[in-house]
Amino acid sequence: PYVAPGTSGNLLTSNGSAWTSAAAAAGGAWEVIEATALSGVTSIVLGEGNIVAGYDYHISMSMVTFSASLSARYPQLQYGTGAGPTYQTTGYVSHIRIFANTTALGAGNQTTSAIVIAAPGTYVVGAGVTRPFTSEILIQNPGGSTVSQCAVQSQNTDGSADIQQVIAQGHRSTAEVYTGFKIFIDGSKTMDTGTAILRRRARAV
Repeated sequence: PYVAPGTSGNLLTSNGSAWTSAAAAAGGAWEVIEATALSGVTSIVLGEGNIVAGYDYHISMSMVTFSASLSARYPQLQYGTGAGPTYQTTGYVSHIRIFANTTALGAGNQTTSAIVIAAPGTYVVGAGVTRPFTSEILIQNPGGSTVSQCAVQSQNTDGSADIQQVIAQGHRSTAEVYTGFKIFIDGSKTMDTGTAILRRRARAV
């Protein structure tokens, strides 16, 4: 029988005698939305057309290598809005902390044009297969009309082959619905290997 779809993001569920359209159970398992293999690209976009309210989203970047060492404050993350989407270039607030072994190398507020997800300043990401970059990015309820907080933990190897850990937080100050995520690096440098995976999970209430 026909069941009205209800709210975007609902699941079709059986109660034993009938089908219903209901919101996904809160706090469920992570669901893979899309996966992208990186090969010679300066940026990637994720989630376009697949972001709904009531879910947290998680981006995992694994074993990414670059054609050359990146400049300060890259890679970066931007939120998209609208049907395009249009990736926003203003209004971001972010903070970053950098550690190498037991030493805190630096901390501070970052650019307002994006959320920084790797080491800023002179702590650049190294190039080549022996210097991979890995990042875990949690974005809270980007499909809701809210100020969506972002938490980042990254690891990279710098140009001197020192392993660094980066912890970052950020958001865009405007409460709005986000329709895509863009991760990019600087200039003509490229992401040559690795993967980017987007997942989502229903929020606990």
